[in-house]
Amino acid sequence: MLLQRANLATLSDPAIQWTDSCAAADHPMIDHVWRERRAVGRISLGIGGPLRRLTFSALLRLELGRHPAGLDR
Repeated sequence: MLLQRANLATLSDPAIQWTDSCAAADHPMIDHVWRERRAVGRISLGIGGPLRRLTFSALLRLELGRHPAGLDR
């Protein structure tokens, strides 16, 4: 908790526009300290030749199979 309080104190610097707590969603301690939320997303793009694209597609299917429905789509 003390580390988070020190972290928040550094955010008074006007050069810092926003930051991420890097905490898990619904974390009991962090939710009391970090009240604002911002949606964060990810985009995965396959690049390269046919073999790389095929490998990428297979890895992406494996990854999405391990996440809740709708995540990263």
